[in-house]
Amino acid sequence: QRKFEVYPSGDTNFEIYEDDGLTTDYKEGKSATTMITSSAPKEGKGKAVIKAGLLTGDYEEIVNDRSTEFIVNVSEKPTDLALKIGNRNVSLKEAASLEEFEKGTNLYFYDETPNLNKYSTEGSE
Repeated sequence: QRKFEVYPSGDTNFEIYEDDGLTTDYKEGKSATTMITSSAPKEGKGKAVIKAGLLTGDYEEIVNDRSTEFIVNVSEKPTDLALKIGNRNVSLKEAASLEEFEKGTNLYFYDETPNLNKYSTEGSE
């Protein structure tokens, strides 16, 4: 499974790099990348578009068939969501709970009270 946490604001992109994590085969080009892009208003309301590009490259024991989860940090519950896999539109259903979301597929869950301070250290705010 791949999991990405995104804070959409303006136009951004980043490339995910992966290899087998065990050998030096990456020196011979045995690796893969995925481009993630995001486009959203810098302020106020509007449409946010987040895209995961195709996995490019190859290495020993690469897992091509895996799920992808996006944690999209927004200030309000979205009114309209769409999912495309390749060129195919996929219906998304709202999960009633985090537990339902974690057990299902093609779902979304809006957390009204997310933990926005999960990376803090003891004694910090």
